[in-house]
Amino acid sequence: MAASKAKSVDEVFVSTDCLEIEETVRSFEFEVKILKRPIKLADDTATTESVVYHFYENIKFDNVFTIQATSPLLKSSFLDEGFSEFNEKSLDTLISVNILKQFLWNRSGKPLNYDPHNRKRRQDFDGELVENGSFYISTRKTIKNTGTRFGEKVGFYEIPYYYGSEIDDHFDFKYVEKLMEILQD
Repeated sequence: MAASKAKSVDEVFVSTDCLEIEETVRSFEFEVKILKRPIKLADDTATTESVVYHFYENIKFDNVFTIQATSPLLKSSFLDEGFSEFNEKSLDTLISVNILKQFLWNRSGKPLNYDPHNRKRRQDFDGELVENGSFYISTRKTIKNTGTRFGEKVGFYEIPYYYGSEIDDHFDFKYVEKLMEILQD
């Protein structure tokens, strides 16, 4: 839905091999095109990169937004603002992120992003950027040259962490369902 309302998006495609998803998409009140996904790109081991490359091979475009259905709280304004930043900074990749203000440790007991002997308060900590999977913007050239969404000149678009929530399991679904109720108020 967000892509269809974004001023920076010319066409919306859904990549799928599933007839039920295709029928559901065609029932939407906005125009969506279907890109038939090969079976080899539709199993649990298929990567997003392989699907993006399949899109690159089959559709002509200058820039592409990769938007994942597991991020239903995405807003069209995020896409438009992100695309403005992408263009203004002449990026070849823009990633939506959240700021994580937590102190991280590895499993060997070493801190990853702070000095525990000089620990700041979390509200004074800049935090780390975390990909939230909501959207990526890439140039055609980047995908051609790297085979991925990621180029050399990468920028970030920060969205509030709750809008970056992803659905990967049943709990996530219930959590996002409640967030949708709260965010609509």
